[in-house]
Amino acid sequence: MFRRSFFLACAAVLALGANVWADALTTNVTLKAPFAGGSDTGNVVNLSAGTGSGLSYTVQDKTNSGGAPAVGNPTYATGAIRLTGYNIGGSDPENLQGSRLVFVYAIQGQSVPPVAGAAFTADFTKGVAAIYSVPAAVNLNDPTTWGPLTAGSQLLYSMSVVNPPIASDKGVLPNPPGDPNFAGQPLTGQNEASFFVASGTHAPGAFIAQQLINSGLLVAPPNNFNGFQAEIDELNALTSTSPYTIPPRPTNEELDAEFAAVAALDPSQNFGSLTPFSSFNYSPDFQASTGDTLQSIGITLYPVLIPTTTTTTTGVPEPASMLLWAGIAAGLGIYRRNRRNRAKQA
Repeated sequence: MFRRSFFLACAAVLALGANVWADALTTNVTLKAPFAGGSDTGNVVNLSAGTGSGLSYTVQDKTNSGGAPAVGNPTYATGAIRLTGYNIGGSDPENLQGSRLVFVYAIQGQSVPPVAGAAFTADFTKGVAAIYSVPAAVNLNDPTTWGPLTAGSQLLYSMSVVNPPIASDKGVLPNPPGDPNFAGQPLTGQNEASFFVASGTHAPGAFIAQQLINSGLLVAPPNNFNGFQAEIDELNALTSTSPYTIPPRPTNEELDAEFAAVAALDPSQNFGSLTPFSSFNYSPDFQASTGDTLQSIGITLYPVLIPTTTTTTTGVPEPASMLLWAGIAAGLGIYRRNRRNRAKQA
């Protein structure tokens, strides 16, 4: 009877540990000078950039669907966002200072059945992103100013998309303390993005990415986080006369060079193509009829602590690990003590 109870108890502890490991947790960091001004600033909830601070270029591989967008088509995207602010718990972000920061990314996935009235939706299973400090103004139509290909730029932080998603199905993490703007992911699943044809429609996106490189120049130690949740606001269906899309736009070869430079930060991602914009003849019509889109985007980056079960880091056990093994050790102790008592009685 006790043996059965012991194993049931162990199962319960295992289940509790798995439950604790099921989510990442938002945390706060200390933003280093000069980004926060003249000195380091603690209790930073996020880094942010409003819609219009970035552009996202997305292309589909349509070779197996007669040149038309279709569910299952491989989908690639790259882009840049000028980070402009940080939040220490108020509703209005403080301005980043002292240097120009830009968030860049290269992601790959495939189109899936559209969500919530979208023209199309894509699930992204591979991805690399990075934050650079650049010496001059960022031109969203010129990838050579985005950081990876910019002379004099400095890599501050890089990360890779966590797949499969580690949070709940909708990708909502616990609210960061004191942040009334945290939205989670109400429409699509985590690591998903959608495109809407209606001009001016905003689409949310949420990605969790774990740390690859941390230079220590962006946030001050101790680093109580190991990744970011990126909450993306996408403004859809830009027109060819939009101020965000006035030519000259980057060539497909320039977009490929940027995509490959970001992808090179994590070779283990094994992207299907490092030249997707040239290979699949990227040509956005701003209405999604080709599956090739251009979106104006903003971003909010929340530092997160990702469960150690999704990383290869070693060191001090997480609380969940300690709880799990403590529970098993306690159960074994009780089991042995009861065996000794029964032996004495016999």
